[in-house]
Amino acid sequence: NVTVTLNTAPTTASLSGTVATVGTATNLTITTFGNQLNGTYAVTITGGTNAPDTTAPTLPVAQNVTFNNGVATVSVTLTNAAAQNLVATIDGTIVTAALAVNPAAGACASLTATTPPVLGVRAGIAAVDMATQPVITLKDQYGNTCATGASATDAVTLAINGATTPAGATLGGTLTVNAVNGVATFAGVNVTPGSDAQITDLDLRFSSGAVTVDVNDLSTSA
Repeated sequence: NVTVTLNTAPTTASLSGTVATVGTATNLTITTFGNQLNGTYAVTITGGTNAPDTTAPTLPVAQNVTFNNGVATVSVTLTNAAAQNLVATIDGTIVTAALAVNPAAGACASLTATTPPVLGVRAGIAAVDMATQPVITLKDQYGNTCATGASATDAVTLAINGATTPAGATLGGTLTVNAVNGVATFAGVNVTPGSDAQITDLDLRFSSGAVTVDVNDLSTSA
């Protein structure tokens, strides 16, 4: 009697596809070569990293996937807008495949005053440049800076929010700035007091579409 053992494991495999943006379910293709797989096998994908706000990616873990002529499709949702190396493992150790991805950030969901404005020294009723010009960072729903993606160059607008003390203060200079790689850097913004007195209460609002952040209780110095 002769016993013949057939090697049914594939010799190699590939993982392919493009993960364009965080937060979007994306289908990736696993292709096995040599002995092509047919039927149901457990697939696990690792290598996705957590977002800045710690939200984890959604990846298959021992998920039963059907292969047809060596090919199967799995869905992943990434949350970190950074380079990652995804690794697919079929049935634990039967074969692995890797894919480098670098998804773009999602749409702007929040603004952060990474450099809050500071008012300058009052000079009577003349306009005074801000001593520290504001820098605003656009972030997506996972806390990624919108350095890439649809909001990387969104406009950010600065305005006075409510009454000022004394009344009548106004802003001058460039009050709308387009972000560069998700960061809006203002320059040359000035404030004109409403009267010959120190500004003791100035509230500002930065907005990008419907997304806003406030910086409150600013005052000039003598």
